[in-house]
Amino acid sequence: AMNATDEAPGANDDASGVAALIEVARVLSKEQFAATLVYAALTGEEQGLHGATIVANWAREQGWDVINLNNDMVSNVQGQDGNIETTRIRVFAEGTRTVETAQEANQRRYNGGEVDSPSRNLARYIDTIADRYLTDFDVEMIYRTDRYGRGGDQTGFLRAGYPAVRIVEGNENYDRQHQDLRTENGRVYGDTIEGVNFAYLTQATRLNVATMASLARAPAPPKGVTIAGAVQPDTTLSWEAVPGATAYRVWW
Repeated sequence: AMNATDEAPGANDDASGVAALIEVARVLSKEQFAATLVYAALTGEEQGLHGATIVANWAREQGWDVINLNNDMVSNVQGQDGNIETTRIRVFAEGTRTVETAQEANQRRYNGGEVDSPSRNLARYIDTIADRYLTDFDVEMIYRTDRYGRGGDQTGFLRAGYPAVRIVEGNENYDRQHQDLRTENGRVYGDTIEGVNFAYLTQATRLNVATMASLARAPAPPKGVTIAGAVQPDTTLSWEAVPGATAYRVWW
C-alpha cells in the first residue's frame, strides 16, 4: 500500500471527499453563520493521521470547540459482490470517548450512556438532517469508530477530545482501494475515476451542506451536564447555558 513508485490514483479514496469539501465550501460561502466553518483536506492519513493530528492539536491550542465531519470515500456505489447501493451512506461514531477519564468511565458504567457519546449524538443529528432534507438517501448509523481494522482522520480529532464521525459510502469495493493500477486474470485493480458515481457523490455533498449549515446556525452544545435522582421519582438535569441558546429541549 505504500508503493511510492508506481501509479496508484485515489479517485474515490479520497478525491471524492475533497471534491465534496470544495463544493460544500462553494455553496456555503454565500451564507452567513454565527459559527466558523473550516474546510481542510488533510494529508498523511495513510502514514499515521499526520494532517488530522496537526489540525486537531492546533485547534485545541486555539481553544476552539470543534465538531468534525470526516468524508472519506463517498462516491463508490458498487460493492465487492457487484451489488449497487445508491440510497444509503454510513456514518461511523465512537461509543465511549477516546479521552474518557477513569472517573468519567466509572460514572458511565454506573449510570449508563454507552450509546450517548457526543459523536454518536452527532451521527443521530446527521441522520435527522438526511430524513428532513434529502430524498431517497438514508443515513445508516454504525456504532463503531470505523470499519474493522481500518481508520480515518476522524480519529485524530477524537484523540484531541472533539466529537467526530466518519461519513463513508454504503458499499465498498476493495479492488479500488490501496491498489496499484493493474489487471490480473481479467480483474481490474485501481482507484480510478471510472469507479466514481457522481450522482451518489452529489447526494453525499448535499448531506454535508445541510448538516453544516444547520449546525453552524445553532448554538453550541451545553456544557457541564449533570444528572441526579436519588430517593425521588424525578430525574434532575442541570447544565451551563451557552451563548445564543434561547431554549432547550430534553429528549427522553
